Amino acid sequence: MEGRTIRWSSFFYENIEDLALKNSMPKHPVAVFVCPKDEFVFKTNAYAIQCYKTEYDNPIIIPRIYTPDKKIAQSISEEVEVLVIGSPYKDKNGQFVNLNLYINNKVNILQQ
Repeated sequence: MEGRTIRWSSFFYENIEDLALKNSMPKHPVAVFVCPKDEFVFKTNAYAIQCYKTEYDNPIIIPRIYTPDKKIAQSISEEVEVLVIGSPYKDKNGQFVNLNLYINNKVNILQQ
């Protein structure tokens, strides 16, 4: 990323809970398995799919997948688990972390 190497242990997370246990959120994209929770909805030029949040309270990580493609949104929301890449960030009070995952091409997801 930008000429730097990201270690696998800092990039790939088996689940959201593993990411929640980090002392600080990575400042680079991460790959993580997420489980779609709700049907997709259209919001501000993209389809949004909320995924299950962490069971931990500190920080609470709420992953959401966004895509401009309705077919991709349909295929994701029908899956039990998908592997996606996205960038986490903390909110203003530091209490929870959004994990926004933008998918523009079907090759950016691995469906199981």
